[in-house]
Order: sequence, then C-alpha cells, then structure tokens
Amino acid sequence: MEENIKIEEQTAPAADGETSGASKVKRILVKIKDIAVWVLFALAIIIMIFTIISSIFFNQKKGAQKSLFGIKFYIVQTDSMKHDIELDGVKNNGKGPFASGDLIVGKEVDPKELRPGDIITFMSSNSVDTEDSKATYGSIGATVSHKIREVVYNDDGSIKGFLTYGTSTGTNDEVLVAPEDIYSQYLFTMPFLGHFFAFIKTTPGYIVCILIPFLLIIAMQIMNFVQVFRRYRSEQLSEMREERVKLEEDKQANAKMMEELLALKAELEAAKAQALGNNSPQADDSSAEQ
Repeated sequence: MEENIKIEEQTAPAADGETSGASKVKRILVKIKDIAVWVLFALAIIIMIFTIISSIFFNQKKGAQKSLFGIKFYIVQTDSMKHDIELDGVKNNGKGPFASGDLIVGKEVDPKELRPGDIITFMSSNSVDTEDSKATYGSIGATVSHKIREVVYNDDGSIKGFLTYGTSTGTNDEVLVAPEDIYSQYLFTMPFLGHFFAFIKTTPGYIVCILIPFLLIIAMQIMNFVQVFRRYRSEQLSEMREERVKLEEDKQANAKMMEELLALKAELEAAKAQALGNNSPQADDSSAEQ
C-alpha cells in the first residue's frame, strides 16, 4: 500500500510536466499561425498596392502615362541597353545601364536640357525593327529607352531631333526622336523588379500573388471563427453543466433542510404531546381531593 502511494506521488509531477509542455507547444503554434496570417495579409496588401501602382504608372502607351511628382517608371522589354560596346576607340566596361526585366526610373525633362550621352525614354518612330534586337521596341509607337548620340539642330537653331542608339550594338535608330516624343530622362535602375511587376499584371500573377494569399487568409479566419465558436459553445455547455450541478446541489440542500424541519416539527409535536400527558394526572388528583 505504501509503495503504491509512493509511485503515485512520483508519477503525478511527470504528468503535470507533460501537460505544461503540451500547453506551451500549443501556445507557440497559435502564435506562429497568427504571425503567418498577418504576414500573408501584409504581403497581399503590398502586392495589391504594387498592382494598382503598376496599372497606373507603368502604362507605356502614348498619352496614358502617369507621373508621380514628375517621376516616371518603365519596365524594360529588350536588351538593347544591356551592354556597352567599344565605340570610336573608347573602351567601355561591357555592362550597360539596364536589361530586359529591369525597372527604370526617369524624370520629366525639358528637351533643351538634354545632351549627347543622356539616356531618354521616348515614343519610337522607327517603322521596322533595328539590327540590335528583333523585339517590338523598333515599332512605331513603342516606348524605347536609348542613349543620345547627337543633338540635331535646324538652321534657325531650334532642336530638330535627337539621334539615338542602343548601347548593345551601337547601331543608330533610323529616325530622329522629335522633342515632343520624349517622355523622360533616365535616372536609375531597379534590377529585375520589372519581372515582378510584369508578372503580377498577368492572370497567373494575380492568382499566385493576390488571390491565393487572400483565400488562405480567409480560410485561416474561418478556422479561427470555428475554433472560437467551439470554444464559446464548450464554455456555454460547461456553464450549463455547472448551473445544473448547482441547482441539483441546491435541490438536495433544500430537501435535506425540509427533512430537518419535518424532523424538528415531529420532535416539537412529540414534546408537546408529552407535556400534555404529564399535566393530565395532576389535574385529576386535584379534582379528587376536592
């Protein structure tokens, strides 16, 4: 008997430790899930904002471009500016300012301020593809970012146009760029970011980057709602059971009190009857003496 008691005393703390460890793991998992939900939600919101920005500011059609405080954004479509070749005996580092899939940033500029060597983004007037690429940047109306080789003037000193070229081959564009066709002057490059913006504008990109994260968030929130509802229901049932037990205890206490009252009443009646019985002989004796 003593050995059994000792074994129970030794195993009880181990069971408490296992319960505490399981509770701790559960709390950690809940925190991880909450963090994951907020991360997914934040990513989905950020990507949605990027999608809106790309649809507003990355529209490269003539007249549809928007600027943000004079700043414009473009997704590079070709590699015409990916390399710098050796021109006129001048050795370059072989690396151009940007390549296909990059995001370039430019600023609105007065054509009079432009000089040879500046990179500009403009509406192309080339009727055919140029030699350095078979991509669409050589088509009429396409948005192109090339370097200025020469500024061409009219006889009266006004700017006739800009002779531009792609640094990958050094081949001149066939048509001069008119001042009114210039969108912006190049500022800097954000490598590879154009791939991301181009992807999220597609149907698969929308599904992967926006729809699926939101569906996951909705699914997690539904799971949370179900868990909260079950917890609430369990608490309600527990409260109902406690109330039922309390009512039963009150009922038993009332019954016991009633039994005690009935017993007390019976004792009082018995005592009263006994008292009356004791008084009757005394009355008879007094009558006989008279």
